[in-house]
Amino acid sequence: MRRGPAVAGWEDGAMSDAGVTGPRTLLVLLHGLGDTPAGWQPQVGSFPAGQRMAVPWLAGLKPTDRRPFDLDEAVGQVVALAEEHRAARLRLVGHGLGATVALRVAGRHPDLVDRLVLSAPSPTPPRWVLRLQRALVGLAPRPRPGAGLDRDRVRAVLSDLARADPAADLPKVRAPTLVVCGREDRAGLVGARATAARVPGARLELLDGGAHLPSTSPDEFTRLLHEHLAG
Repeated sequence: MRRGPAVAGWEDGAMSDAGVTGPRTLLVLLHGLGDTPAGWQPQVGSFPAGQRMAVPWLAGLKPTDRRPFDLDEAVGQVVALAEEHRAARLRLVGHGLGATVALRVAGRHPDLVDRLVLSAPSPTPPRWVLRLQRALVGLAPRPRPGAGLDRDRVRAVLSDLARADPAADLPKVRAPTLVVCGREDRAGLVGARATAARVPGARLELLDGGAHLPSTSPDEFTRLLHEHLAG
């Protein structure tokens, strides 16, 4: 089986335009909070050479990035990829926070998004839950340099989400949508089911595994991803 496209330079995201044919559609994979673009490597490697895709760092989450995360800024970053790579439509795949960004793009720019795959989305957590999460993050020890996101940055992301209203975007989505979550992810199941219920025509698939799909069930997730994109 031919594997590709080759992925390198994850610190700046990855991109492939080689051998482009047919409609100019760009596949964009968006990582979650505490994850990196490299987490998509199994999925990137499952596509044939010539697949046009972008695997960016979300604005404000790169370890060397000094600016704070802002949901609307992240949405603008994703929308700009279409113009940057001369793509008429986007196919968005997001995990966790990346799924929240993908939902807002699809809800506010419905004519731009062709297909949507959401892994463990959480667009509707009550604000008290977000406040509790911020408090728990504050009690945790600071990570070693390079071990992950600084706790202050995680708290800033949660604060931004508390001010936003991602759930309002769900009924506005028009792209065919697949929602995926692990059967053992009790917290994630709440958000996944709420998302599938409120996005018109969305389909929910539950996979064996825990919270960190697609990394804990890469083969199952990748199979569903390809089936949905083939449509």
